[in-house]
Amino acid sequence: MMAPCLGPFLLGGRNDVMTDPSIEQPITTGHKTWRVGSLVYTRAALVNVFIWMLWGDFCLQVMEAVIPRLVPLQLKAYGTSSAVIGLLVGSIPAGMNFVMNPVISTASDRHRGRLGRRMPFLLWPTPLVALCLILVGFSPNFAHAIHSRIAPIAHAMTETQLAVALIGVLTICFTFFNLFIQSVYYYLFVDVIPQTVMGTFTCWFRVVGACAGIVFNRWILGYSDKHSGAIYVGTGVLYLVAFLLLVWRVREGEYPPPEPLAAKQSRIGVIKGYMRECFSLPFYLKLFGINALFYSAWVPFNTFVIFYATNNLKMSRDAFGKVLSWGQMIIIPMFFVLGPIVDRLHPLRVVLAGFVVMCVTGFLSFFFTHDAHSFLIVMITFSIAQGVYAGGNASMLPRLLPRERYGQFCSANAMFNALATILAPYLCGVLLDVMKNDYRWTFMWCAVWSGAGALITYIVLRHWKALGGDEYYIPPTPMPSPQEVVPTAIGMSEEIVN
Repeated sequence: MMAPCLGPFLLGGRNDVMTDPSIEQPITTGHKTWRVGSLVYTRAALVNVFIWMLWGDFCLQVMEAVIPRLVPLQLKAYGTSSAVIGLLVGSIPAGMNFVMNPVISTASDRHRGRLGRRMPFLLWPTPLVALCLILVGFSPNFAHAIHSRIAPIAHAMTETQLAVALIGVLTICFTFFNLFIQSVYYYLFVDVIPQTVMGTFTCWFRVVGACAGIVFNRWILGYSDKHSGAIYVGTGVLYLVAFLLLVWRVREGEYPPPEPLAAKQSRIGVIKGYMRECFSLPFYLKLFGINALFYSAWVPFNTFVIFYATNNLKMSRDAFGKVLSWGQMIIIPMFFVLGPIVDRLHPLRVVLAGFVVMCVTGFLSFFFTHDAHSFLIVMITFSIAQGVYAGGNASMLPRLLPRERYGQFCSANAMFNALATILAPYLCGVLLDVMKNDYRWTFMWCAVWSGAGALITYIVLRHWKALGGDEYYIPPTPMPSPQEVVPTAIGMSEEIVN
């Protein structure tokens, strides 16, 4: 059954004319309404969907903070090298994203069902995500029980090796199911949030994400020393309940039937067409490089900086969490004023500013961070720089990619991001191992890759100006081959699924 999310506040429904959900249709009623596709909201209904979507995102962000923060600590406690930590926490999940994201995204675009096109992809993986998260937390307990009771394993590997193996396998299982959520959840925004209030929603979305980070880092991370199991269980259950309620209470509208599939191309032809469309134009290759270089800088930094605090500075996890929370509290008001600035200056210029601040902060931090006070200043500056980048990046791709193939080009951008995240955490871990776990080099890593990001952003900015700039820019589109009848992203998804 369709979830009765909006009750009497939802005007329009299954009997409405099927419309493109990305296009708002003018309507005439006695009260102010907002429309997205076949969904029509009164003010109360709009507030209702805002609350459920933002609450779901809050719980999602809290849950997603657990693996990148606690799993490295678990692995390091067993003596795991930084290279292996980077591989398990960053590289392998990114490799899975590289393969799965285009298929899942395109499949959700074409799905039609009683729950909508996005909700099934959020519903069925949710219990499995929560279960895998909880099991990761109890991997050491399982390792001890298995190793003490099953004699053959005792001869094959130590209890420590078994614990590391269990953490790795369960983390990969968590990533597999969570990729369905991550690939689809943010597409739901376009389907259920009217474009006329999208700016307000995305502003609150950023604020809620920062608040989730504050809650986790300030009030949860400090307990991970002695109560990590409770943290895994609590966040897993919170996420499970929140997302099941979201699927029940938020309703998708009607969608037009997906474009019919014509005669199949060969698998090689489909892939070649997809690659040509997405990767043949230099402008898009450079544009995709912006996010890839950010991921190369930020993911390893975010993974290993906790070890700089706890190893180099001898800070407690609680103190480190509070340092992070101060930075997140400071950027919350920034998100309310950043939107108009991005609109006025253009996202590329704002992204460039974020990269420059990250680069300068990284270099200065490498030489001048020496105690908890200077570390606090550094992390606040990094939070501000990352917030500036995020504010510009949020509208960068919508402003620069072709709208008629937006999902396809977004999946290509995600592939670039995944490739960067496959390599960067592992290589940064290798660097730290070579430097005898002097985690001060985490700052230099971030500085170098942020500098590269600033350079490629500047190059894209110049190319964008050459293509027309503020007044005349039109996204360049490659000409399709005459034999390409089927949209290549759809064809690739169907070939892989079959």
